[in-house]
Amino acid sequence: MAEKINFGKRVLEGIVATDKRCYYHDTKVEGLVLVVQSTGVKSFQIYRRPKNGTPIRHTLGRFPDLSVERARQMAYDRLSEMAEGKNPNALRRAKERSGITLKEVLDEYCATRKTLKASTIFDYHRHLKENFPDWADKPLQSLCDKSLVEKRYEQIAKRSKARANGAMRTLRAMFNYAAVAYDDEDGQPIFTSNPVKVLSQKRAWHHVPRRMSVLKPDQLKDWMIAVNAMEARREHSLAEPVRDWLLLLLFTGLRHTEALALKWSEVDLANRSFKLLDPKNRQPITLPLTTFTHELLSSRKATAVPRNPWVFPGSIKKDQHMTEPQAHYRKLRETSGILFTPHDLRRTFLTIGESLDIASYTLKRLANHKMNNDITAGYIISDVERLRAPAQRITDEILRISAMDS
Repeated sequence: MAEKINFGKRVLEGIVATDKRCYYHDTKVEGLVLVVQSTGVKSFQIYRRPKNGTPIRHTLGRFPDLSVERARQMAYDRLSEMAEGKNPNALRRAKERSGITLKEVLDEYCATRKTLKASTIFDYHRHLKENFPDWADKPLQSLCDKSLVEKRYEQIAKRSKARANGAMRTLRAMFNYAAVAYDDEDGQPIFTSNPVKVLSQKRAWHHVPRRMSVLKPDQLKDWMIAVNAMEARREHSLAEPVRDWLLLLLFTGLRHTEALALKWSEVDLANRSFKLLDPKNRQPITLPLTTFTHELLSSRKATAVPRNPWVFPGSIKKDQHMTEPQAHYRKLRETSGILFTPHDLRRTFLTIGESLDIASYTLKRLANHKMNNDITAGYIISDVERLRAPAQRITDEILRISAMDS
């Protein structure tokens, strides 16, 4: 049974910890309790059982950092709130959440949304670092200013309209999450407005035309020559893996991140196929290896580091795959004279497929495009063997074009 004593500094200092938690009640303020842990830590709490309610225990602070006099005053205040039907724990949580920072919201959002891909999380944090570095540690509540958002949007757009749109979509997602994640003591949303909506209300979003660039037929030969010469030049490390990675992108139409993350356990050289277990559209698929891609991956496998799971391993951290080789891009653009991005190679693969009159559904399967809203696609089964011939036709056409005389 808890002991009642008249709280005083010397009295509380003289209490010795035991092997179990002990409680002492103040004789002057009913509901004020000193909790003594077995470790010797002493804390002030209030304890009150509301009528027909669950007992509430609320920590005020540690003794002796919190004096007896201050603890009693705080106890009076909290007990008065409880008499009005308020829960001091809920009030504290609401206060803490109303002061939550943009970075804290982002961290919680990424931890809560289990379906987010690592690349998406990386992009969110990159926006925070590059576009909102001075906002990261500010309370989200202080950023609920439409004019503030508009001004920052235009600042970012001066560097890149596409990045400005991406940054504001990230910020909008944080406010949307906060609106449903954080409530006040009455269970009402703390964040009731999303300042990023002003861009839609004013139709102020910048239009960024979708990139449509591909490697044209008269560029393919020069590009292939430059890529195949990478290993011989050896200006940078990883020249051979980067070369093979770029060729795999062109001859499969894979998304660049999917190719980077490819594991040997997902490649079946015996049956000339490979799997995408966690692609962008969340729809796993098995795709064929053509004569070219089979030879390419077989050569890589023959020289692969034992027990390293990655088809394209990193050069520094052996337990991670290769990262996007920006330096190689720049050098390859210089030597080939062709401006391109990894996604241009995907578009080139699909464009060549379309030029061969390959059925659109087949191309979508080869590219693993999402077809959830396409009713007809749901009735079409495209297994790996049905995709093999179309994939080989695209490979043959790329080789034919790249071998043409200039």
